[in-house]
Amino acid sequence: MTTLHHPSNSQFSHQTDRVGGNAEAKEELWEYAIPPLNVAVITVVASLDGALMRDEGYREAMVGNISLYDVTGERLHTIYIGEAPEYGKGRFFQRLEQEIATVKKHCPDALYLGIADGAKNGFSFKTGQRGRLNRSSRACRRVSG
Repeated sequence: MTTLHHPSNSQFSHQTDRVGGNAEAKEELWEYAIPPLNVAVITVVASLDGALMRDEGYREAMVGNISLYDVTGERLHTIYIGEAPEYGKGRFFQRLEQEIATVKKHCPDALYLGIADGAKNGFSFKTGQRGRLNRSSRACRRVSG
């Protein structure tokens, strides 16, 4: 007869912390490449939102994405970003800015749009000291492998 092992909550928590810690340590070495695209990227849309999570009170986890669109509005590729709750959301905004900078290297002439709800941090990210998103009417060069 097989006996199933049921880990305790603390064992589960320690294991997920260990795996998450390993991933975070290696994340800086990982680089996500934009795949080769057969059409020009005309528009890039960066969006972000938060979700309140209960953790010793309520704190906000952040999610965002950067989507690349062609002239017909078809989505060609999306980069997804998420971050656990943190005070100030600095790590999330740093990651989002890095991804936007990488996309701008590939698509410097695309129209860049930002979408966020009315949360204070979302609008300060788009218009504050971090700089405004580039607005250009010229199309991005085709991204090739």
